[in-house]
Amino acid sequence: MTLAAGFIYLTACTSNTYTVTATFPDESFNGKTAYLSATHDGSILDSAVIADQKAVFKGEADSATLCMVANERTRGQIMLEKGNITLTISGEKGAVSYGEGTLLNTQLGNLLNTYKGLMDEIMAYQPAEGEDENEYYENVWRPKFTDTIGTYVTANLNNDVAMLALMHLSNYGTPDKFNEFLQQAGETVKSRAPIARIIKQKQALAETAEGMMFKDFTIEDSDGKAVSFSEYVGKGQYVLVDFWASWCGPCKAEMPNLIEIYKKHNGKDFTILGVAVWDKPEDTKKAITDLGILWPCIINADVIPTDLYGINGIPHIILFGPDGTIIARDLRGEAMKAKIDEVLSKK
Repeated sequence: MTLAAGFIYLTACTSNTYTVTATFPDESFNGKTAYLSATHDGSILDSAVIADQKAVFKGEADSATLCMVANERTRGQIMLEKGNITLTISGEKGAVSYGEGTLLNTQLGNLLNTYKGLMDEIMAYQPAEGEDENEYYENVWRPKFTDTIGTYVTANLNNDVAMLALMHLSNYGTPDKFNEFLQQAGETVKSRAPIARIIKQKQALAETAEGMMFKDFTIEDSDGKAVSFSEYVGKGQYVLVDFWASWCGPCKAEMPNLIEIYKKHNGKDFTILGVAVWDKPEDTKKAITDLGILWPCIINADVIPTDLYGINGIPHIILFGPDGTIIARDLRGEAMKAKIDEVLSKK
């Protein structure tokens, strides 16, 4: 009897079992299905029908994993690990919902709240008269963001809290510090799909930085014809290339600036090329007409050029020199106009 009791006790102490109890905002969620899925690869780990505003998931966790608990209307994040985890999902827009009850869920909650606070801070920032908004972003807010979010990497080197922190740092952190934090992270974190994609994207950025030669690609357009980037770039002209999509609001907002530049400078020394990415060919063709685009456009490029040039957001506008050298990247608005004027005045 004593041995049996001791065995049962040992089994209970070393168990990796978890119970996740997620509470949804109101009774309208009852009868709906909630899903538990892994953030790093999107795989669905479990599902449960919501009853009395609650969905309960039970199982075993061999290692801690960042997960989403969601249905079609709302969601929250947890670190799935052994123990009893509670999650109260808010119905308020912009609210942060995260798990409680274990050490890593406390870390996750702190990270999510810290990130939200920093983003609220930059969104609310109003430059004083004569103050440069971009200078504040680059010299004050961005370093603060990097150092603050970076602490969650150093405190969680081999779990998914570090993965999430690195994902945030890849978007808003300073590049040098991001690389430092990435090198500190454990192999489990580096092998996660989102981080592997970021590493690949950063490598592509390094290979297509200012001063580097253009990289060619060939796609099959909507008419089945093979079209190569090198048919337009590296042919003796300066070429301003706009990577865009028909559904992208900021892309559309940039079109008047591009049209102005095209009308002012298009000729034997300069032209513009559009490259439609992440878009349906029929939508691209309609947008070309609706937006009054005057320059040639490579259609149906999808992810090929964005993967090659390390682009994770559009519009992304790159100026190439006559021999195909990358002169400037991520040009926008008035700064783009000034850069084109400057370059063409020196030719």
